[in-house]
Amino acid sequence: MSTLPKQRIIQNKVRDVYARLAFCTFCLGLSSIAAAQASPPRACVAGGDQVLQGPDITEVLSVPQIGTPRVSHDGSAVLYSVTTPDWNANDFDTEFFLSTGNGPVVQATNTLGGPSSNAQWATGGDAFFYIADRGQGMQIYRAPVSGAEHDQVTAIPGGLLDFAVSPNGDELALLLAEAPAPELAARAAEMGRFTIVGEHRPSAHLWLLDIEAAIAEGGANPFDSKAVRRLTVGSGSSVTLFSEAGIRQNFSISPDGNEIAFAHAESAMILDTIRSNISVVDTRTGEIRPISFGVDWDETPVFSPDGEEILFGRTVISDWLDDKALMIVPSEGGQPQRLEFTFNDGVADTQPLLIGWSEQGIDAFFLDGVDRQVFRIDRETARVSRVTPQGLRVMEADFSADGNTVAFVGLDAETAPELYRVSLDALAAPERLSDVAAAMRNWPHHDVTITSWLADDDVRVEGVLYEPAGLTDADVAPLIIVLHGGPRDVEFPRRLHNQLYPVEQWLSQGARVLFPNYRGSTGYGAAFRQLIVGDIGRAETRDVVAAVESFVSSGLAAEDAIGIVGHSWGGYIAAFSMASTDLFSVASIGSGIIDNRVNYALSTVGVAEEGYLESLPWTSPDLWSAASPISYVTGDEAPTLIQHGTNDVVVPPANAQMLYAALTDLGAEARLVLFDDTGHYVSRPMELRTWMQQNLDWFATYLCLDCPENCSGAE
Repeated sequence: MSTLPKQRIIQNKVRDVYARLAFCTFCLGLSSIAAAQASPPRACVAGGDQVLQGPDITEVLSVPQIGTPRVSHDGSAVLYSVTTPDWNANDFDTEFFLSTGNGPVVQATNTLGGPSSNAQWATGGDAFFYIADRGQGMQIYRAPVSGAEHDQVTAIPGGLLDFAVSPNGDELALLLAEAPAPELAARAAEMGRFTIVGEHRPSAHLWLLDIEAAIAEGGANPFDSKAVRRLTVGSGSSVTLFSEAGIRQNFSISPDGNEIAFAHAESAMILDTIRSNISVVDTRTGEIRPISFGVDWDETPVFSPDGEEILFGRTVISDWLDDKALMIVPSEGGQPQRLEFTFNDGVADTQPLLIGWSEQGIDAFFLDGVDRQVFRIDRETARVSRVTPQGLRVMEADFSADGNTVAFVGLDAETAPELYRVSLDALAAPERLSDVAAAMRNWPHHDVTITSWLADDDVRVEGVLYEPAGLTDADVAPLIIVLHGGPRDVEFPRRLHNQLYPVEQWLSQGARVLFPNYRGSTGYGAAFRQLIVGDIGRAETRDVVAAVESFVSSGLAAEDAIGIVGHSWGGYIAAFSMASTDLFSVASIGSGIIDNRVNYALSTVGVAEEGYLESLPWTSPDLWSAASPISYVTGDEAPTLIQHGTNDVVVPPANAQMLYAALTDLGAEARLVLFDDTGHYVSRPMELRTWMQQNLDWFATYLCLDCPENCSGAE
């Protein structure tokens, strides 16, 4: 399909938390779930031994999730979020905790009935701001570090999208959705409700808020308040709502607070967003000054510490799978120049994911296969050096104003994601601030290795292999392949599997679980990402087939005990592999593309001729058909579980319904489960638990994980 680079919908806007789901062989009843949770199946391994009993799905989903570290300006304190399920309310709750380094960690927010999000420090460090919905939509609140009562800052009808704190400490930049044109409401009153496709182009604009004046009002409404004034308006200046990597906002305030650099497009629609430019608005006069021009994707602007330059990311649309460029331009305007840099420590993938810019240098994530670290680019010498310590893969990071203190979420194959802080100028070891691992200390140990194999065209592919402890290379075991989404995601070794599928339970049943980083994945260089252009579906399936053949030929997997699962693009490749080969005993397809032509017409995420198939379905119908799993369904497929959200606008449920109809019409075993009021990602814990349980039951039935014949050495 010609989907453009995977869109990272900004975390606090479409906050479906994590992409995760599940399916039951015979029923959706709670009795089946409760029974499986009360007594998870055991599986035999070599010699007939049993694997240690692991946690149930509820226990896995109840492990706290650490994220969004925010370091105070002076580096003395760190805010971070903790997400836990509220089973009674059937929701995930996110609240912020505060570590000052001189006392116990304290809970800093407590939004009853909903999550808190997007914490940002006040300039003086004596308070922070955050977003919460307390019955008025998403509004901003100010929380004193002392624990005093929180002040409401905004009272915006319908809530806001995002905000940033001015360095002067007196103002907030707000990002608000623009209301539809009044004439549309007037027309509806006279003619009834209908939609002309393409008529309304949603947009978002910047406003500036006086903090103290807004608090004095009990929360400012920009449409009826002197505490708020508009900065941008009109077509062509819609602030883009998300960045490709989802790490930075698309607007940034200058060090003196007098200007805001922002990425903007014709509208907030994705096909417009990917052709955004950078401009600067004067917060005193409202004058807008263009900084970049053209048809490429310019995003995430950030001012230099002295305010003299602006740094931003650029994706060249005509070669969008190449490395993203970092561009620098004088803040007064001029010709943007590419920032060239040289690594002290080599990395395989020079795709920079921009974090920020301090006096110490420009900080960005870089990947090297399954490793992800923060590196710092020296502005003067263009040398790049590692900032975060080896041994932990870094998922999120934030710096103090001087760049000398970093807090980050780190993970490895042995422990859960935890929060760490390190002073870079003291050469100290990282200090761990959280203790998520406490919830997992009694879980059984599993072995984790990075493995690789050659596809039939000699492309080397890497993957993360999980094995129950005690399994040896002489033991044959069921093999389950789990495919990540994207396709430009990458699977890292990790201990906590709480996102999509019941990996912990499969391991406890004695199966090997492989996460391939198939061609198209990030972390392995631009050339590897480009290997699927013009050949999606078939290209990735070559890597899946090669993995299966490698495991079978080496005696690690039985050829009649192999399963495959995936969600989103992973669901697409799982469906393609299941339909176009006879390698699998069971399959599970989550929110996967089944017909690229249908998805092109119905999806809202954005497709274009510059995409993976470099064409349109109407101009190259054979190419689009060949790239669609539906073209290969014969009725001889493995028993297939299909799961999808009814409100999925990224991969609309018509895909799932088409696959189910084809499989059942042609005589294959299939089960379709549609999750009500659910988008591309499941955001409610009960549905997530059910999705995972359904996969556990489906695979237990058709892969027979606990059958003696699947155990090496069993009689």
